[in-house]
Parts: sequence; structure tokens; C-alpha cells
Amino acid sequence: LCCCCCCVLLLLFFFFFFFKQKTAYEISACLVGSGIGKTILYAGDLRRFFTLKKGARLVFQDLSLSHGAAADGGAMFVKAGASLDMSNVALQDNAATAGSGGAIYNDGGTVSGVNVQFSRNAASVRGGAAFMAAGSTVTMSAGTTFQSNTAAALGLSDCAFANGFDLPGYCNSSMVVTIAAGTHAWTDEVTCSGETMTLTGAGAGVTILGAGAVRRFFTLNNGCKLVLRDLSLSHGAAADGGAMFVKAGASLDMSNVALQD
Repeated sequence: LCCCCCCVLLLLFFFFFFFKQKTAYEISACLVGSGIGKTILYAGDLRRFFTLKKGARLVFQDLSLSHGAAADGGAMFVKAGASLDMSNVALQDNAATAGSGGAIYNDGGTVSGVNVQFSRNAASVRGGAAFMAAGSTVTMSAGTTFQSNTAAALGLSDCAFANGFDLPGYCNSSMVVTIAAGTHAWTDEVTCSGETMTLTGAGAGVTILGAGAVRRFFTLNNGCKLVLRDLSLSHGAAADGGAMFVKAGASLDMSNVALQD
């Protein structure tokens, strides 16, 4: 991925002890660590790590970003025309102190990742793990997990990223998302088209998604495959299919799931 590993390792050493927020413009940079939990970039709950502006591309590999903080996007803010690529990265204990996107706020840029761990991130408004504004592109692939991320609203729209992953824009990812125990407010109907989505809870009656009797949870269009495991869907409402509407060419697979009220 990178051709400047020695320089990158020196930069990581510098960031770990003296990190200040960086703003990247029209550059490509790659930061490579020695592994999640081994190379840890720490912002001391005082600042965001990076703001990426148009033309910037940043690659993270084999490291952790911990205790970043900002009004929006506690660890990263990705603007339109910028891109963030992550491989074997942990985003943990970051916070959006006055807005959305506990770890990442994507404002029309491109975010992609393989084996990315979102844990214990928090937002004051929406998207405890990440917030993807309309027009953003996101692809999170194998090994991506969400654990104990929190936000004022579990907002979902157009793509089923849960446990604090708030995605108003279109999504073409295939992901397994773990939703922690508790009752979570389902604030938008999710429309799935051509994706494979897996939502796993801590058990039926333990992880409860509640739609407040004002919306359906999912509409599955042609090509969508939705897998639900170990959770409850409660108080969905619609003219037809109060909890789910499955159209021709779509599939729904459920195990240990409660559909109630």
C-alpha cells in the first residue's frame, strides 16, 4: 500500500506522543503501524486526528485511533472529494462532543475499510460510530465490527448500519453488524437494494429495536438479502407489512428473532 514505511513509522512515533490535529489537502499519505492495540495514536480527548479536504487521500493500516474529540467527527472528518482507506484499524473511545459521528464524519467523501473495529465511540446527536452525510460513499468489508457505540438516536436510512452507524446516503456494502443489548430507537425505514446485510443482537428480548409504531423497519427490494439474528423487532407500523416488506427477488433469513407488537 505504501512506499515510505520508514517515514511512516517515524510519524507514528511522533503522533503517539505529540499528536495535534492535521489538515490534509490534495496529498496522498499512508500510516502503517505494527497492529491494532500495538500502535496507538492517542489524542487525549482534546482534538480530532485528521480533517481531510478535497483531493486528499489517507490510508491507515494496522493501528488504533483512540480518544479523539471534536464537535463533529471525533477522530476523522472527511470532506467532499477526499478519501479515507482503512485496513486492520480500531477506532475506539472517540467522541463527537456537540454533533454527529463519534469516530468519523463523512461529509460527501469516500470511506472504505477492511477489518475495522468501531468500539465505545459516542456522539451527542447521531452516529455514535460514524455519520455519513448525503452524497457520501462508504464500503466496509470483511471483519468490520461495531460494539458499544452510542448516540442520542440510532438513525438508519437507506442502509442497515446499526449500533450507532448513521447513513442517510446510499450504501452498497455487505456487512455484519453487532447491536448491543438494550432497547434502540429505529428512527428511519431502511430500504435495501442489492446488498447483503446481517444484523446480530445479544438475544431475542435482549436486543430490542423499536420503531415507535410509526414506521416499518425494512423494505427489501430485488437483490437484497437480509439476515437477522438474536434480536427483537417491536412496534413497527405500515399500511402493509408492519415490520417488513419483502419484494420479488429479495430474501429474508431470521434465527432467534421476535416480531412483536
